[in-house]
Amino acid sequence: MNVIRNQTGSLGMKIGVVGLGVLLIFAVVFGSWWIKSSNAEIRLRNKVEAQEQVIEAFFDKMWKIIKQQAGVAEKERDSFGKIYKDVVAGRYSGEGKGQMMLWIKEHNPEFKNELFAKLMTSIEAQREGFFVEQKKIIDMVKIHKDMIQTFPTSMAVGSRGFIKYEVISSSKSKEVMKTRKEDDVDLFNKKTE
Repeated sequence: MNVIRNQTGSLGMKIGVVGLGVLLIFAVVFGSWWIKSSNAEIRLRNKVEAQEQVIEAFFDKMWKIIKQQAGVAEKERDSFGKIYKDVVAGRYSGEGKGQMMLWIKEHNPEFKNELFAKLMTSIEAQREGFFVEQKKIIDMVKIHKDMIQTFPTSMAVGSRGFIKYEVISSSKSKEVMKTRKEDDVDLFNKKTE
C-alpha cells in the first residue's frame, strides 16, 4: 500500500512540476510579447514626433526657397523694367534721334523667363516633397491606429490612445473636406455672364 501511495504521490508531483513549467513558459512568452508590443508602440510614437519635426523643417526650407527665388525673379524683372525704360526714352531724345534704335538692334536687351521657370519648377518640386513627408506621417498614424485597435496588440497598448495629427493644408481644402463639395474649378476666376 505504501508503494502505491508513493507512486501516486510521485505522479502528482510530476504533474504539478510539468504544469508549473508550462505555466512558467507561458508567462515568459506572454511577458516577452507584451514588452515587445509596448516597445513597438513607443517607438512608433517617437517616430511620429520626429516626423512632425521633419515636416516643420521641410516646410521652412520650402518656404524660404520659394520666397527667395521669387524675390530674385522679381528683382530681375524690376531691373529689366528700369533698363528698358531708359532704352525707350533714349530712342526719342537727344540730337541723334534714332541713334539709340541702332544700338538696340545691336544690343537688344532681353528679359529672360528662366528665373520664373526655375521658380515654378521649385514650387512644384518643393510642394511634392512636402506632400511626401506628410504622407509618411499619415501612414505612421494609420499603423498606430491599427496597433491600438487590433487583437492581440490592443491588449497590450490599446489603452494608450490614438496619435493625433492634423494634415497641414489650405483653408480651401479644409472647406472642401467639410462640405464634401468642390465646385470652384475656374482657374482664372472668370465671371460668367
